[in-house]
Amino acid sequence: MHMPTKIEGYLVKTLIVILSFYFLGNEYLQLKHETSTIKYITSFWNYIDLIPLVLVLSALTLSAWVQFAESDIAHWQRYLNAVASFFIWFKFLYFFRIFRTFGHLIKTIIEVINDMKVFMVILSMSILAFSGTFFILA
Repeated sequence: MHMPTKIEGYLVKTLIVILSFYFLGNEYLQLKHETSTIKYITSFWNYIDLIPLVLVLSALTLSAWVQFAESDIAHWQRYLNAVASFFIWFKFLYFFRIFRTFGHLIKTIIEVINDMKVFMVILSMSILAFSGTFFILA
């Protein structure tokens, strides 16, 4: 199995930073062309676009800081990348809306989630409570 060299790692990280700033620039242009800032801020899909970018850049910054500081917080980079990965996969829902076969299904899922907000909060709290408990036990 081929292990990446430091140069390959730096090239990939550089590419990720360039693409992240490119997509941040696109979000800035979208905000600039929006009729009102409130409309941009209240759109759920804009958060789905921004959160992975911020998390990936934070993880890369943390990675660079850990390299120089030799600290024991390298595992936080994995956590940030895991959450960013979740949001990137969730972003596919946005792109699937354009297809006729997926569009009505995505709209149905969004409507169901909107109708179940209170239940989802309680379910999320329960999952977090149990996962925290099992994480401590492990």
